[in-house]
Amino acid sequence: MLEKDQKAVIGEMEQLLSGYLMEMKEDNETLVKAIKNSVAMNPEHGQKGQEHGSNKGRKTRKKRTRHSARV
Repeated sequence: MLEKDQKAVIGEMEQLLSGYLMEMKEDNETLVKAIKNSVAMNPEHGQKGQEHGSNKGRKTRKKRTRHSARV
């Protein structure tokens, strides 16, 4: 009798956790889409983030190379 009750409780817990995980997955997908749309609508935002990293020197060199190619 106790085993049946435990199995029922375990089954209910598994269903609740499964539903909770599905909601989290959907929320996460919504967040990822919102972030991608935000970056797509403001492309300068993505570039500004890269300037703070190690790519800053590379960007400067590329600009110099392009400038010197025009001269």
